[in-house]
Amino acid sequence: MHTPVPGDSVRVETGVCQGDQVSVHYDPMISKLVVWGKNRTQALLKLRKHLADFHVAGVDTNINFLLDLTAHEKFLEGNVHTGFIQQHQEQLLLTRTPKETLVVQAAVGLLLHEEMISLKAVMSSSDPFSPFSQETGFRVNHFLKRRLELTFEEEKLHAEVTYTEPSTFEVRVNSTGDPVRVKGVLTDEGGRLELHCHLDKLVTKCWVFVDGGDVHLFTVDGSYLFRLTPPRYLKHLGSKDSHQAGDTAVAPMPGVVDKVWVAPGDSVQAGDPLMVLIAMKMEHIIRAPRAGIVAKVLFSSKDNVGKNSTVVTFQPELDSEMQ
Repeated sequence: MHTPVPGDSVRVETGVCQGDQVSVHYDPMISKLVVWGKNRTQALLKLRKHLADFHVAGVDTNINFLLDLTAHEKFLEGNVHTGFIQQHQEQLLLTRTPKETLVVQAAVGLLLHEEMISLKAVMSSSDPFSPFSQETGFRVNHFLKRRLELTFEEEKLHAEVTYTEPSTFEVRVNSTGDPVRVKGVLTDEGGRLELHCHLDKLVTKCWVFVDGGDVHLFTVDGSYLFRLTPPRYLKHLGSKDSHQAGDTAVAPMPGVVDKVWVAPGDSVQAGDPLMVLIAMKMEHIIRAPRAGIVAKVLFSSKDNVGKNSTVVTFQPELDSEMQ
């Protein structure tokens, strides 16, 4: 978690910090941003700038919504009333679709983060200069290719990444069009990772936070969460990340079970609601990650559930490739 830097015209009020666990009884307003400007226009510009300075991962927030709200034409004009959101919900509540540039940044940021972690491990080893200790994209007589499957909201995305030179890649998104040549630089700035990408004639900057298979991008337009689908073999090896492959449904945050809509033996489709969780005084619907048969329901109504707890398991998929 990173918050804007307070100043004479910027105040940040928050009751949590990085590493804190937000309990099921906590008020949903975990932080407040107050800015001052000489006029409405100046204050709104400052508000948007510092809203984008909030980098929060681990809990859902309304920061993206506030950025969209403060950019709305009628809001900028000051034409605001109690029915404003309902009147303009078609513009304010649109599902975000990531541009190809963001997918490229997510893929490059993830791979550079892997290299950064690998380099730290190598430098603490007994032979840090051995080429066999370094996990880079260098290969003899050919270029290494990585195929990444990412999910944004419910959308499946594919990025094919070719290592061409150190920190330089060719990236093709969803197997369409020409690959984009990207030179990426990932630097640690006081505990935050700053990513600069040179994509052909475009230069981009964002902040990156990688948590397991989750890649968070923080940009001036808001935050974007991409989830990496682990390789197929992981779920057959009993990996701790197997829930991402679709064998289980997990709680995204701590909460209290309000309703359970399935029972062992039920057949569900991908996206079907399984359970309602009350967290931070809001409802969160846990949905089926894939079609299948429910094997176990591990919690009942009124039960407390911890973050990342498995709440429902599914019967294993028949996989001809593994037989």
